[in-house]
Formats: sequence, C-alpha cells, structure tokens
Amino acid sequence: DYMYEVRGLVGKRFAMEDNSSIAPYLGLGWRYLNDGAEALPADATTYSGYNRESRYLYAPVGADYRTALSDGWKMGINLEYDQLIEGKQKSHLEDSVDNNGVNPGYQTLVNKQEQGFGLRGSLRFSRALTSHARTSLFIEPFYRYWKIRKSEIGISCSSSLGTCVTGYEPDNTTQEAGVKLGVQF
Repeated sequence: DYMYEVRGLVGKRFAMEDNSSIAPYLGLGWRYLNDGAEALPADATTYSGYNRESRYLYAPVGADYRTALSDGWKMGINLEYDQLIEGKQKSHLEDSVDNNGVNPGYQTLVNKQEQGFGLRGSLRFSRALTSHARTSLFIEPFYRYWKIRKSEIGISCSSSLGTCVTGYEPDNTTQEAGVKLGVQF
C-alpha cells in the first residue's frame, strides 16, 4: 500500500503586533492511494482481494499561525479544510484471485465520488541551531482526516463469462496521525 499527494498553495503572511503572524491560503491538491492486494499461494483457502486505486482532486483552504516563544523557540499552528472536487475509485477486478472472490475475467470497476471533505491540523515547535542561523530543528505532531461519501454505481463486465456486475464504494473515512521530525533551512 502507498499514497502520495501533490499540492499547490497560494497565500500571504500578515505580521501581527505581538511578534506573531498569520498566513491564510488556498490551493489545489491531488491525492493518490493504492491498496495493493497480493496473490495467495495456490493452496490458500482464503480470498486475497484485488488492487484498488483512489484519486482525489480537492481544494484546500487554511491558515498558518506562527509566534515566537522564549529561549529561541517558535510555535506554529496549521488548520486546513479540504473540499473534495472529484474522486475516482478504480477496483482492478481483473487482478483478483478466483479463490472465493471475484472472477479475474471482469474489467476494472470505476466509481465516481463527488461528495466529501478533509480536515488537517498540526502543531510545530522549532528552534534555530544558532542565534543568527536560518537552519532550525523542528518537531510537528499532525492529524489528517477524510470523509468520503458513497460513490455512484459502476459496472464491470466479463466477456469470457458473458455477465456484468455492479458495485459502489461505500461511505468511508481515513484518519492519519503522526509526528514529523526535521531540519529546515
């Protein structure tokens, strides 16, 4: 399984009187997820599944707040709302193992997803390596959430079997939490 995202953001930072700043922004993002299923040995008695791909085009809107703390430390807070513009789910039924599951003769099942949103937030603490350096170390706990509504119904046919099946992607949520550690320069 793997995932990647490409985002373009535009915003402007505004200085505040208390040595802090805020930067509202908006943009466009593309998120790709691949849930790869692996084939089971020939003597396996359980179904292994099939490869699934999710593609989401979305519009992020957020704000990044930064402030100086004591002893050279800085703190940043980022909050963001992501509006789903369009989603597409591909279930590669042709990759499946016919082991109590879907017959490999079927075509890829494609479902459109048009309703959903995401939320993300993080809290960053950073400290410059020296008093005049632009290089700093940081630690940043983060949380990401996606809620995608049920898709449209798609159809997949098998020419070898002479039949078709329909399917949809159900309501689903994704939650990610983690900590980033790094050097910024």
